[in-house]
Amino acid sequence: MAEVHERIYGYRQNIARGEIGNGNGDVIALTANAIFDQAWAALLDEFHVTDIADAMILGRLVRRSWFRARHRGRRDLQRSPRISTKAG
Repeated sequence: MAEVHERIYGYRQNIARGEIGNGNGDVIALTANAIFDQAWAALLDEFHVTDIADAMILGRLVRRSWFRARHRGRRDLQRSPRISTKAG
């Protein structure tokens, strides 16, 4: 999360200086795009978040990654450790 916060801060500073234009000011979207442009895969395994701001950022990053994967013809893999007890 430290790297994510650094990237968000950097984008805010770049927008404030006029170095980059971001019409809607969504620095989290810019951060997500930068991370997923560099990544071949993103693996999240059993993490615990205690900071509400971090939880909100993670939620937006994950949603953004799923959106990008689907619109670029990629598949995302999801696994839940919970076992369903419903017969289906």
